[in-house]
Amino acid sequence: TRTLPAERGLYFESYYGWFSCNFSPLAGWMDARGKYIHSSAPELYDWRADPREAQDLAPARAEALAPYRAAIARAAAAPALVAEALGAESEALAGIQDLGYTGAGEGAGELPHPLAPNTLPSPRSQASFFASQARAQGLAEAGDLAGAARVYEEVLVSHADNFHALEELGTLYMKLGRPADAVPVLERLVARAAPRGRQHQKLGLALVAAGQPEKAV
Repeated sequence: TRTLPAERGLYFESYYGWFSCNFSPLAGWMDARGKYIHSSAPELYDWRADPREAQDLAPARAEALAPYRAAIARAAAAPALVAEALGAESEALAGIQDLGYTGAGEGAGELPHPLAPNTLPSPRSQASFFASQARAQGLAEAGDLAGAARVYEEVLVSHADNFHALEELGTLYMKLGRPADAVPVLERLVARAAPRGRQHQKLGLALVAAGQPEKAV
């Protein structure tokens, strides 16, 4: 069995939280030395001894993070794939959009560099939000839309620009017949989040229902 060099590793990233909730992007590097996750709150794990990532080593081993960040920088500097060259995927995307998923494939312009400093909350620090999200979903599925709305109202008190909470609250207000309350929530969303047709459509419908058709146009 051939032994891989220690510097041989795997780059990974997730911008999902950045797009959907206004959380810090995640990027990382994993190799024989460990697993590093870069965000506004960096994390380091010994994936062999701690596969469940229960013990964050970053606070005690700050000097060990530089090689991981250098590896991420090298990966980020590599040439990116050209979207226009992905012919088959482009055809599939067009088919998805033809089915009515008009927001599919929408981008946010230039993504932040994986190592760009930011002060957004790290996804790992937002366990309470994900618990609130699950609670709101359960209430909505049980028919308690007002209760679900109150959960998202509470979320927005501490994190006013949580994109997911803004969209869900605006949607719930509309279902509750409260378009005048939905409008400012959805206006805040479209002013701050990456452009998405679905969100603009919801704002337009709320404006129409609130008696502002000219603004909706």
